[in-house]
Amino acid sequence: MRILNNEKYQVNKQSLLEYGFINENNIYTYIKNIINNEFQVLVEYKDNIMTSKLIEVAYQDEYLQADSKTSGEYSNNIKNEYEEILNDIIEKCFTKKVFNYNQTKQVIDYIKNKYNINLEYLWEKYDDTAIVRNNCNNKWFGIIMKINKNKLDNSTNNLIEVLDLSYYKNRVDEVIDNKSIYPGYHMNKKSWITVILDNSMNINDIYNLIDISYEISKMKK
Repeated sequence: MRILNNEKYQVNKQSLLEYGFINENNIYTYIKNIINNEFQVLVEYKDNIMTSKLIEVAYQDEYLQADSKTSGEYSNNIKNEYEEILNDIIEKCFTKKVFNYNQTKQVIDYIKNKYNINLEYLWEKYDDTAIVRNNCNNKWFGIIMKINKNKLDNSTNNLIEVLDLSYYKNRVDEVIDNKSIYPGYHMNKKSWITVILDNSMNINDIYNLIDISYEISKMKK
């Protein structure tokens, strides 16, 4: 048996269901037959731990060579197909544990559940910055990042989590209050805003701003 979790990633339960996991009593199970149905991949998520096994169907027993250094063409073919499935599950159902604010997690879940869009980490050097882009045209409509508060208002040097969003061009003054919402950080301040995700603003109002930004991104070429 192999444990797939690690401290840098967390499982997205909605993504598990979309991938094909079955949820029974809060235990998520995924089964897939491989190698002409001779082997069965069994992945299970419960109590915040994801494990995997490769079962040899004829004996209904775990194929331990899958986690060994055994070589040989037949064995390697089995292990390669097993690894491809596990890597695909990790890529599509796990997210980085970069952000800690509760509202940041709510925002990530909202974008995933409503628009089926995951965060993209484009810069290895800046692994605390992620973007979301419209699936229709690949245009960005949001950036989630950690920045020092003094970059917004020259106040404290505390690290905060923020969300950059598009807004109606030349109308950003409608929403900017320099408390929860600031001119867009590192973006065009005539058409972008920065929202602090520290619970100082109602989450439903943030969702509304996300929807506006998404609709604006649809119009971009």
